[in-house]
Amino acid sequence: MKKGLEYEYTLNRFKLMSFRHQNYRGRLLGLVVFCSILLLATHARSQTTAVSPLRIMISTVTGDDEKSISGSEKFPAGQTVKIKVEITNLLPHLINIPKGIDFYRPMLVRNGRVIQYRKNIRKRFEKAKYRIVAGMLFPKPGESRIEVLGLNEYYGPLKPGHYEVTVNRDLFEYADVASNRIAFDVTRSSKCPL
Repeated sequence: MKKGLEYEYTLNRFKLMSFRHQNYRGRLLGLVVFCSILLLATHARSQTTAVSPLRIMISTVTGDDEKSISGSEKFPAGQTVKIKVEITNLLPHLINIPKGIDFYRPMLVRNGRVIQYRKNIRKRFEKAKYRIVAGMLFPKPGESRIEVLGLNEYYGPLKPGHYEVTVNRDLFEYADVASNRIAFDVTRSSKCPL
């Protein structure tokens, strides 16, 4: 009988040790999963809060090139509304930035309503398999370059009203960079009855 009790005692002790071992493995697995999730969340947060490689500042202009640019907040209907895009390199090294309308996504709001792109521009952006490069900008660290965009290329002639616009700049290896928001007015013109 004593032998039977020792056997039962040993068997129960083995079961208890086995249960503790399984419980330990479960806790260890839970800890590994928790640490992995925490690491991924921290990495994802650092990606979204990373410093932008560029600063984009926009303003409305009336000139065509860098030398003849002058600011304006009112445009007569029918006149091309141009946006000066000043791109500043915030990286510690030279960066190559392609030029062209395919790399900009302006968002234009008129009297509180978002304006849609022209049909051919919408199709061009939807395909997005190719982009036409009109040149390159090579700003050194801390240096700015200027590009002028015509909103008429994206939207056609603008009707009279109060407008607000922001511009997103598409970068290949970085997240899109958003500009500041600016406002301007398009006024009725006796020459253009829009």
